[in-house]
Amino acid sequence: QAMETWERLTEIAQNEDENLFVRMYASEAIGNMKKNESIPVLVELFEETDPNLRVYVLKGLSNYPENVEALSVIIQAVRDDHVKVRTEAIDTVKKLEIKDSVEYLIYRAKNDTEESIKRKATEALAALNTKEANEYLISVITEKKGSDNMKAKTVEELLKAGHTGKNEILELASATVKDDKKKVSQ
Repeated sequence: QAMETWERLTEIAQNEDENLFVRMYASEAIGNMKKNESIPVLVELFEETDPNLRVYVLKGLSNYPENVEALSVIIQAVRDDHVKVRTEAIDTVKKLEIKDSVEYLIYRAKNDTEESIKRKATEALAALNTKEANEYLISVITEKKGSDNMKAKTVEELLKAGHTGKNEILELASATVKDDKKKVSQ
C-alpha cells in the first residue's frame, strides 16, 4: 500500500503488453490502496476479456463498499460468463453484504450451469437475509419436486444463518423421515 507506487502500478495494470500476472497483482494492489482515483481505472480494466484479470479487478474494487460505481461492477460480475469471475463476485457481494445483488443471486441459484455457483449463491442469499432472498430459500425447501442436494444445501445455510425457515425445515425433515424412498437400507 505504498502510495508513491500508485502511478507506476496503474501504468502496469493498464499495459496490455505487460505479463498478465503482473497486471493482475497490480490491479488488486491499486485497489488495496483505497485511493478513489483507482475506481475508474479498475472499472475500465474490468472490460478486459481475460477472466483472471477481471477476478483481480473485483478484488481491488471490493475495497470501495461505499462507491456506487464499484458496487455496480461487482453486482454485474455475478452475471459474468466466466465461472471464476462469478465465484469472486458472489464471494464479494456476500462479504460486503450487497443486498442489491439478491435478484442476480437468485437467478444464479436457480439457473447456473455450475453446481458450485448454485451453492455459493445459496450461501450468499442466506447471509444477506432480505425478504426476497428468504422467500426464495424457503421456496427451495418447500418445493415438492426440487433437488434433494439443493434442499440440503439450503437447509444447511438457513440453519447457519439462523434467521428464518425453522418451521419449513422441520416440515421437510418430517416429510423426509416418512418417505420410504428416502430411507437408506442398512
